[in-house]
Amino acid sequence: MRLWLLLVLILPACRSLPPEPHPPVPQGYWQDAHFSVHPALPSQAELFQITPQMQSLLDSKHAEPNKADRLQELLILLFKTIQPPIRYHAEMTLPVSEVMTLRRGNCLSLSMFTTVMARAWGLKAELQRVAIPPRWSRSGDLITLSQHVNVRVKTGEPGDNVLGSSYYRVVDFQKGYERYGLRAQPISDEVAASFFYHNLAASWLVNGKLSESYWAVKKSLELAPLEGDSWNLLGVIYRRADLLPEAEAVYRHALVLEAKQPSVWQNLSVLYHQEGKEAMAKQARQESLKLMPENPFDYIDQGEQALQDDHIAKAKDLFGKALEIDDINEEALWGMAKAYAALGQTFLARKFLDKAVALASTPEMAAAMAAWGDHYL
Repeated sequence: MRLWLLLVLILPACRSLPPEPHPPVPQGYWQDAHFSVHPALPSQAELFQITPQMQSLLDSKHAEPNKADRLQELLILLFKTIQPPIRYHAEMTLPVSEVMTLRRGNCLSLSMFTTVMARAWGLKAELQRVAIPPRWSRSGDLITLSQHVNVRVKTGEPGDNVLGSSYYRVVDFQKGYERYGLRAQPISDEVAASFFYHNLAASWLVNGKLSESYWAVKKSLELAPLEGDSWNLLGVIYRRADLLPEAEAVYRHALVLEAKQPSVWQNLSVLYHQEGKEAMAKQARQESLKLMPENPFDYIDQGEQALQDDHIAKAKDLFGKALEIDDINEEALWGMAKAYAALGQTFLARKFLDKAVALASTPEMAAAMAAWGDHYL
């Protein structure tokens, strides 16, 4: 049985709201002495600072007086006109300066970048946390549940003879998420910065850099100490550093903030198993299973095995179950394309593959799927 390690990555971000008051983080939770490698982390101000290169790009164009036209011109400039254009990449959490340099970024990075550029052009832009259904992602052997962030830009004023909802335009960099446009809540720049540091911490954890991961998540929690997902991440770091009592204390604190966190209960189960506390591990595991949303990768992995065993109808059924959970999962869509190709139904295989490529989380994934299509379709 696979034991899922669940984190929250802010894959696939506002100054208009004041930072929410929050209690300070209890100092007893920190274990600085065990993590000697201090990474160079940009400050919150640097995350929202426009660079000379970014300003020069804006200065090269005339800003339209109409705000809606100005925003449209900005989006065309950033994502079509400049070469190479800026593109979405789910695994790249970058500060805005590096988005400009590398022309890549995930939802959080692209949203922060667009926010900074829009504000520099006199537009009121605010980042939003979007309430999406449970969305799973995979990075190597790490399975994650994702949150989502986009940007809302004010493009009109009362008296402009438009509906109230037309005063704003939402800019979203994750295809397929338009349906959740009304389920969003503005967040402060402070919270957005905490998401940035959390993402860095999760990325470093995947790569085995425990010390760097610790300092990044600590900075995240100092900005937003009520974010249970970051406490969960800190607990994982402590467990991997063999700080087992400290990990349990952190998990318990996360459950005080929100008791119905399946990822925390699951990680507690892993911790108790490591400590040989099997009864407690079983109890925590049962609690996590009661709360855990279905995971499409269970079906995807079974579907891939069914394809290898030449059980095509079974594979198609399994990929279909994965898509019932997450209908924009690129791996499930690709799997369905493989199943239809094996059945000789090229038209349907191409239809699913085209959607998978359009929703690809990284350029590398899109290229791999396209190359498969060139070979088999």
